[in-house]
Amino acid sequence: MSEQKRMEKQMRELSTAMENAVEGIARVDVKGHYTLVNKAYAATLLYDPEELIGKSWESTLYRDSEEKVNEAYRSMIKEGRGVAEVRAVRRDGQTFYKEVTLVPCYDDDKGEIVGHYCFMRDITDRKTQEESLRISQLRLQEAQAIAHLGSWEYNVATGSISWSDELCRIFGIEPTERSGSKNFGMEEYMQLLVDEDRPLILSSIDQCVQTGTPYEVDHRIRRADGHVRVLCGRGRGIMDAEGRLTKLIGTAQDVTEQKQTERELIAAKEEALEASRHKSAFLRNMSHEVRTPINGITGMTSLLLQTNLTPEQAEYANGIRASASVLLTVVNDILDFSKVEAGKIELERIPFTIAEVVADVARMTSCVAEPKGLALEVEVTDEGQTLVIGDPNRLSQILINLTNNAIKFTERGKVTIRVRRISALRKPLSRAASEVGDSLDGTDRSHSDDNQREAHPSSIPFLFEVIDTGIGISPEAQKRLFVPFSQADSSTTRKFGGTGLGLSICKSFVTLMNGLIDVDSTEGHGSRFYFMVEFPVVESNHPNPPPNGCVTAASHSPFTSNSTLTDGPEATEALTSDDKSTLRILVVEDNDMNRLICAKMLQKLGYAQITLAVNGKECIDLIKAVSAERSSSNPSSHSNMSAFDVVLMDCQMPIMDGFEATREIRAKHLLDEYVPIIALTANALEGDRERCLESGMDFFLTKPVVMEDLNIMVQTAVSVAREKRHSIL
Repeated sequence: MSEQKRMEKQMRELSTAMENAVEGIARVDVKGHYTLVNKAYAATLLYDPEELIGKSWESTLYRDSEEKVNEAYRSMIKEGRGVAEVRAVRRDGQTFYKEVTLVPCYDDDKGEIVGHYCFMRDITDRKTQEESLRISQLRLQEAQAIAHLGSWEYNVATGSISWSDELCRIFGIEPTERSGSKNFGMEEYMQLLVDEDRPLILSSIDQCVQTGTPYEVDHRIRRADGHVRVLCGRGRGIMDAEGRLTKLIGTAQDVTEQKQTERELIAAKEEALEASRHKSAFLRNMSHEVRTPINGITGMTSLLLQTNLTPEQAEYANGIRASASVLLTVVNDILDFSKVEAGKIELERIPFTIAEVVADVARMTSCVAEPKGLALEVEVTDEGQTLVIGDPNRLSQILINLTNNAIKFTERGKVTIRVRRISALRKPLSRAASEVGDSLDGTDRSHSDDNQREAHPSSIPFLFEVIDTGIGISPEAQKRLFVPFSQADSSTTRKFGGTGLGLSICKSFVTLMNGLIDVDSTEGHGSRFYFMVEFPVVESNHPNPPPNGCVTAASHSPFTSNSTLTDGPEATEALTSDDKSTLRILVVEDNDMNRLICAKMLQKLGYAQITLAVNGKECIDLIKAVSAERSSSNPSSHSNMSAFDVVLMDCQMPIMDGFEATREIRAKHLLDEYVPIIALTANALEGDRERCLESGMDFFLTKPVVMEDLNIMVQTAVSVAREKRHSIL
């Protein structure tokens, strides 16, 4: 009896322990029915323990769990214990994950299995985390595959490297070919690198190990199929809590196509630059080749008009000169458009006054307006006399283009050039026109928000207007006005001609000045072209400005402090007849016609001592020969021994061009340093002036040469040279 009581006590204690266990415990008979269930087990399924007794165990399992449960049961029979992770169904129909451990339940008397115990643990949270991790890893693998980016991890302790699947594919290795977790050693990895790049990777890894510095290097690998790929490798070290390196982690991205694209882009850029250089050279040559014969036409016509001609002959000669002028305008438009298109236009920043620019424009265009009987009026407010900073040449070019257009399309009435300061200094320029009763029409003229800015306190925004009483422009035609090669309509082209580039060039120049340009016009009632540009005011301590259109002379030049390289004539004290007769001028020009024209013009102007050379080499030989002759004839004199007083130097010539000749003259002091060298060239591209300066030239005159401009240029150069020499002495 005592043994029976002891066993009963143990059973009660076991039952109590089972009943109060945190883990779910149940007993199931051989028929699969619950015979014992503790509170934790029943609560997990949302049942009371009594409700589960006699209920089928399989009814609380999800339908996809049958195979896993059977496998665990077979393990239990064979090994005495079976484990499975299955989905179960709660009373409310919700599913959850549980881990079940099955152990056999034996008959005490016969020792036969009469059922099993089921120990259950809710693992839903763990499975949810595992699923999230699986999805994250899947997304990572997909991202790596899309980016051709693989990852790796190097275990410092074991010396093994673990690769991601994508890294295996990058190296041309299927992930399944690597045993287990695709681990292998550093030496095996190094064998996959191209021999020349192996030292780079080793040094990068070594530096990372020694200093903890992350690295990023491009290197090449040789895949299993023999193909070479370019990878961008990145790596960094991972330290433990004590600061010891435990592993290296990193990525390798296949950038083969990217590098190929970069090489192709570099090659394409070089090709484009080479094409641009060829284009610039072509434009330079075209400028020279076209302007040279135009110079012959205009020069010879000017000389012809100074002879005794009948009225009929004079009419014909004037017609030739006018046609040559039109041709020159077309050439200039094409060259300017090409420079704008290539982005090679750079604005000068020199002091000038608006009033002076407008006066020059009026003088140059009045000769076109007068024959048509048109009045040309100019209105400039007092602010136009203020000294401002900007590019007077480009401003003049805009106004000349707009004014000539106005004259061309006006048969009767007048053309007005009006300049006024916009009153609202601190309002955006795009609103400024409305301050004086004007407005933009909203048409797309590239009026970006960047252009709509506040006027600077030390700047003056000006409104320039060219108003005519001509034929006017239709609304449809106005939309095309600033488009290259576009004109109002075909009939206008036939009647008035032109390239359709002028307004496009004007717009480009105004845009470079951060300004706005637009038009108001009514067909049959005239047009008003206007643009708004802001110019900084010259500070009171600013040095005296050079004349309009000038660039400071080169540092070698004695004219540096108060003289300039100029492309336009400057007023100066006239030379006397005696001065002209004794002035020794060397003309260096390879073109026979231009050489003849220049010599004839100088003779007409009263210059008597003219020497001609056909290229730079002959120029230098002449200077040396004349210098030697003058020295031998007067060996005791050391004053004014230069072979010539002025040199007119063409730039583009065979054998030796004007630039090389000028450099040699300046470097070897073949002429007195105060002898001016005037660039006489058909080139009119951006950078030509700078190139002349760099070679040692002092003044710049563009072909076709006008006799009056030539006279003023020579007199200016001689006068400045004499003043400079006198101030030094």
